[in-house]
Amino acid sequence: MFSLRQLRAHWFVRDALIPFLVTRIALLIIGLLSLHMLDQPRGLHAWQVAADGHLADCSDANPLSAERPLINMASRWDSGWLLSIASHGYKINPGHQSNTACFPLYPLAMRATNWLIHGRTQGDMLFAGILVSNIALLAALAYLIALARLEFSEAVATRAAWYLLVFPATLYLSAVYTESLFTAFLIGAVYRARRAHWWRAGLLGGCAAATRFNGFLVIIPIAMEYAATCQWRWRNIRWPALALFIIPAGAGAFILLLWYQVGDPLAYLQAQGIHARHLAAPWTSFVPFLTGNYQPVGAENSILDLAAALFLIVAVAWSWRVVRPGHAAFATITAVLILSTGSLASTIRYCLPVYPIFLVLAVVGQNQLFDRCYLAVAAGFSAFFMALFATWHWVA
Repeated sequence: MFSLRQLRAHWFVRDALIPFLVTRIALLIIGLLSLHMLDQPRGLHAWQVAADGHLADCSDANPLSAERPLINMASRWDSGWLLSIASHGYKINPGHQSNTACFPLYPLAMRATNWLIHGRTQGDMLFAGILVSNIALLAALAYLIALARLEFSEAVATRAAWYLLVFPATLYLSAVYTESLFTAFLIGAVYRARRAHWWRAGLLGGCAAATRFNGFLVIIPIAMEYAATCQWRWRNIRWPALALFIIPAGAGAFILLLWYQVGDPLAYLQAQGIHARHLAAPWTSFVPFLTGNYQPVGAENSILDLAAALFLIVAVAWSWRVVRPGHAAFATITAVLILSTGSLASTIRYCLPVYPIFLVLAVVGQNQLFDRCYLAVAAGFSAFFMALFATWHWVA
């Protein structure tokens, strides 16, 4: 990671810490106002969080009610799956949704943080998750800025951080979700590869692979960077290339953990099928929109996710003209994988770790009109989505 000396650097305070505080405080205020001023769906209570496919009452010893609104509004939907893994480990629920659809590193980080803060309740465990997410977000920002400064200008690096922090789905970077931790490991691995720190790149890449289903794809930019240093010749490969094998080992560790805890190393694939995720041609995800079967915002066939998918396609295509080939290749294959799951659900959230698109936006942001329009529109949507999320409405 970064040293204390680097974290005290002027660029980190100006370009990462201050924007982080400004945007997180803004989301905090919007979430609190939404909890107190907007209606929530009937049948839900303020202290409830989705867990194991049901609503788990966390009010036994330390309620997530109005007394703990900061935890409450950051713990929605998929947060329950992560909570269940951190609290009780993996469990298969035959024929129903199971927490085996989630990778283990984020819940393990939750559990470790909860131990450090001496947490005793589910609410404390969720608070630990919020700490993990926000600390990881700061690390992700630091790596994004460092990478952009390495390849572009300081101005581009500053915009890249701001553009990520105001992206419409930015709330997930501070909620009990895996996005921020995954993004930190992902960009960190790529940055270390750019600096030829191969073993650190491999270790961070392995952590990314143990955090999200597409984490193993970080091997693409790292391998391409290593190949470039070898002048793309096999005879120039040396022992640091072994660091690449750490990356798939991260995903392999998840398979072994499932085998140990539930007796089925393929439980993840089965869970994804029940969660309506399956391998399909990328264009099939767009078919429901051609038949008029869609809604503005929702878990299935939302205009929001359609717009995010189209944005992702355009940004990825443009990346081939703006960023290094390794970044563009990673973004392209990641986008194809996202669009090949039979559904566009949560596409806007899945865009967050695709770091090349924020480098592309930051470069385009040299145009002052685009910069102002992006900041205004993205910030407006991020505020709106925070209000929806805090009041138990599905966003992504």
